[in-house]
Amino acid sequence: MQSINILLFVFASLALRVEGIGVNYGFLGNNLPPPAQVINFLKSKNIQKVRIFDPNPDVLKALENSAIPVILGTWNEDLQALATDPTFATNWVQNKVIPYASLLDFTHISVGNELIPGPLASFVLGAMQNLDSEISASGYYIPVTTTISLQVLATLYPPSNGAFSEEAVQFLQPIAQFLAAKYYPLLANVYPYFAYAGNSAQIQLDYALIKNTGVIVIDGALQYNNLFDAMVDSLYAALEKVGQPNVNVVVAETGWPTAGYVYAFRTYII
Repeated sequence: MQSINILLFVFASLALRVEGIGVNYGFLGNNLPPPAQVINFLKSKNIQKVRIFDPNPDVLKALENSAIPVILGTWNEDLQALATDPTFATNWVQNKVIPYASLLDFTHISVGNELIPGPLASFVLGAMQNLDSEISASGYYIPVTTTISLQVLATLYPPSNGAFSEEAVQFLQPIAQFLAAKYYPLLANVYPYFAYAGNSAQIQLDYALIKNTGVIVIDGALQYNNLFDAMVDSLYAALEKVGQPNVNVVVAETGWPTAGYVYAFRTYII
């Protein structure tokens, strides 16, 4: 099943708490198994959560009554209309969310995946606001957020110096303000692999693989024995610098490639 990629959904804090492990269920590939077969496979493996990148009706139908919580994504081609046309957002919610909302557990709706910074970044907040208004008006509580990569950070190390880049902060500061006001989390894709692959001379492999037992990095009063925690805290530091220290972070993707890249081996799987 090449379209199923391992992820973690993690509510992160200085003392990391894992709330559940799930998968990203993507739809790009050849000879993909039918959605019902995929969902049965996930259930057989006791997968606790799933994230889908768009409202594929066959997948949503297969998820009905599965007891698997779902993060639902949006199509990029819908983003501008979702942000600028409240009627379009209303129809989107009524057609893509409400018919399934009583039969499965939408934990979040993610407006886009790693769109900030980029040509669609200016539409993300407006789309979030319009979708949130319509979902609330329909009587449901489904947090609306977006998913970012850590490339939005200009500074990662040490973690307390974490800060958004100039290109990203203009979008993420108001988004963080919206999330804080609603008590919604920010979703983030956190890949220690890319940090290690780009700077292997300075980063110990066991530190990147979460296999180290001793303290590697000391940052003020905080001590880190793995790169994952340090990267997440860098994002928290960036949120604090834009005045939103109470926005929680949900890690939507992480992992280690098994082939096709430097340092990509099955023995390195997290």
